[in-house]
Amino acid sequence: MNFLKDYKHYIITLVLGLAIKLFVQPVNGLTPVGVNVLAIFLPTLYLWVFVGTEWVSFLAIVGIIITGVLTQTEVFAQSFGHSVVPMIISTMALNVCMTETGVIQKVSTKFVTLKIVHNRPYMFIFMFNLACLLLGFIVGAGALTIIFMALAKNVCEDIGYKQGDPFYTCLMAGVMWQVAFTASATPIGKALPLILMGAAKTSHGIEISFAQWMAVGIPFAFVAFLVSMLVVIFVWRPDTSKYKNYDIEAVKQRSKPLSTEGKITAAIFVVVVILWIFPDFFGALAPGFAAFLKSAGTVVPPVLAIALLCVIRINGKPIGDFTKMARSVPMGLIVFVACVCVLGNAVSSPKTGISEFLKNLLAPVTAGLPPIAIVAFAFLGSIILTNFISNTVTMLLFYSIALSLLQGTTVSMPGLVIMIGLMSSVAFLTPAASVTTPITFGTGDVTVANTLKPNLVLIAAVFIATMVAVWPFIPMLL
Repeated sequence: MNFLKDYKHYIITLVLGLAIKLFVQPVNGLTPVGVNVLAIFLPTLYLWVFVGTEWVSFLAIVGIIITGVLTQTEVFAQSFGHSVVPMIISTMALNVCMTETGVIQKVSTKFVTLKIVHNRPYMFIFMFNLACLLLGFIVGAGALTIIFMALAKNVCEDIGYKQGDPFYTCLMAGVMWQVAFTASATPIGKALPLILMGAAKTSHGIEISFAQWMAVGIPFAFVAFLVSMLVVIFVWRPDTSKYKNYDIEAVKQRSKPLSTEGKITAAIFVVVVILWIFPDFFGALAPGFAAFLKSAGTVVPPVLAIALLCVIRINGKPIGDFTKMARSVPMGLIVFVACVCVLGNAVSSPKTGISEFLKNLLAPVTAGLPPIAIVAFAFLGSIILTNFISNTVTMLLFYSIALSLLQGTTVSMPGLVIMIGLMSSVAFLTPAASVTTPITFGTGDVTVANTLKPNLVLIAAVFIATMVAVWPFIPMLL
């Protein structure tokens, strides 16, 4: 009995992997390599949900090598060598310095002491999520996730909430939600919209401008944001008693002015943010500098900031302690993120035929349906599948199916392409849902179990809201 209790999830995983390997046939576009990848991918998803993410992810990375879809060199280059990994390390290290110098504390104190949120916990949740949403239009998803998770943690600890408390989880999940809603809301500095815009132009001659994408993407993000707040108020309803008893005046009195170290750190961080957004918002002012920043990528600014903070000394001591910064970055999280990056590439590889298999499987189901039903199917399929596999794979899969079936109808093709891109970014149900979900799930601040109900309700509600409050107005927006 104890044996089954202790090892049941591992037995289920083993049986699942063997069943896929032995009984799933390489037909309808699926290749033998694709079967091998599925035999690693699906058991890994199961273990992430029911066991954990750290050692499981390390094992999965090795499993991908065994499948033969990628060479050993390619696997490690696309996992630990992925640009997301140094981005997370550098941004988290920078956050440590901002925490040590009191910058995060100062910002979080400002949040909880605003008059508008005094003794109004739901207004605080609303304002916190709104701030995350607004910054999400201009700041990259990875950096935004790490910054707002640090703010949420500091606020909760100050109020008296700890990891696992519903209020704490709700605030962390809110960061995950708003990052997802803004991930494709604008093409400015966002990869997914640019990929889909390029694909639409190349394969179908559909040209979509930045302005057109934003005309749909930004209203969609606000609609999804409002829906998420309704889910918090009417579905989640976290315990807010500690917030109501929170003595804001006492917090104001305890709050000390920012130190010289804090002011320098804050100023350097502001410069980092400016460098992140400069190419897209101010590139016309200095085209050469903007081109340089774009080619340098998003990792260079925070690394330079860390180096600067380790060099600048106040009272004989460097502002930044790199040893402390490095220790703050959890190795398990890095392994998890690395695994998600390479697993997505493995699943979407043409060698597997998984995308072709899904396309061939779904196309007959939609044949003969009226246009609005096909649109609804494409949106629903996108928002479901993207929570389990790569956003990019989901987006390109349903874009291909929908356009092949709706070409020549009265449906707005640019609007359809944009909406599939947006729906493919509503990804936060599982650790594998997106590039940033490993950060929130990997730290343990949210788990599949404690966010399952609100996440499922939100995904369903966003789909319904899209069909009712966004899609009918596409002709007016474009």
